[in-house]
Amino acid sequence: MVLSKTNTDAMCCPTPPPTGEASKRSDWKHFADKCIYRYNLWTGLYMLEPHERLVFHALMALFVCCVCLYWGVFVRAFWVGWRDAGEEHDQTVG
Repeated sequence: MVLSKTNTDAMCCPTPPPTGEASKRSDWKHFADKCIYRYNLWTGLYMLEPHERLVFHALMALFVCCVCLYWGVFVRAFWVGWRDAGEEHDQTVG
């Protein structure tokens, strides 16, 4: 994917690509900037104000935390139910 020069470049990717001696030190920084740039373009977050972007990321972080917690509860309950069902089966057969 080739990044074109658009009006979003200044908002989303403020640092130019590194050249010369600086490129060795800042390749990872440029890579991270490019990933953030693509994320902002693909999700349309570049159109939001900074405080709106903060609220969006806070809500998404809360959502991801809730999903992880509920997934842990589900896995634990599934494991306990599976173990108890196996013990009941062993008692009725034996």
